[in-house]
Amino acid sequence: WGESARATVRRTAMRSAILAFTILAGCGGDEGPGYPECPAGKFLLEGAVDGMPVMIDETANGGFSQLGTGQFEQGRPAVLKMTWEKTLYDGQSGPAMGTVVLPKGETLCAGAGSRVAFPANGDQIQFLLKNLASGSGCSVPKTGELRACWRSTR
Repeated sequence: WGESARATVRRTAMRSAILAFTILAGCGGDEGPGYPECPAGKFLLEGAVDGMPVMIDETANGGFSQLGTGQFEQGRPAVLKMTWEKTLYDGQSGPAMGTVVLPKGETLCAGAGSRVAFPANGDQIQFLLKNLASGSGCSVPKTGELRACWRSTR
């Protein structure tokens, strides 16, 4: 190959790399599922279940702990209870599972694909609840998903 052919191949490879980077950057990467942002001292739960909108806006009166595994509880009686398998730090997320009680009293299980996230700023906890189900043994699948956030008053 002559110098001209090698230069053309290099330019083509460079353009392909730039195009691929531009496409990936334009898509925004893995920015997560669009968790809600909570003001200080608030708990928010929003989304839809079986086509019906869900919106809970409460004072943050629950809490969480992480000693090897994590657990979270909001409300008295509990509106949302979630657990996760390992300690997560600011800027990390991981799989979670738990239950949520809707305003009309129906209890739903949050199944596979549900997540807990600790944003990098370290001032709130966010949840994504997917593969929702109700009934005995969580055997009745529901459509939709819910997203929640919790921020303490501190």
